[in-house]
Amino acid sequence: MKKVLSVPFIPGLKDQPLEKACELLEEKAARQSVECVNWPEQFPYKPITIFDIARSETALYIKYFVRGNCLLALN
Repeated sequence: MKKVLSVPFIPGLKDQPLEKACELLEEKAARQSVECVNWPEQFPYKPITIFDIARSETALYIKYFVRGNCLLALN
């Protein structure tokens, strides 16, 4: 499923410390959910996954929220 996002511009976002940038994302960013499970046969469980997305003059900011059972993150 293809999803189109409208990513809002937040003036001054790039000049904020990380904590303040996170607050601005919660207040002014576009909030979207992740609805796709890429391999449903192997991994049928779908945790609650949403993200806030916004942009500054020079960067794209994405803040993820994930809630679920037995989550594993690999780097």
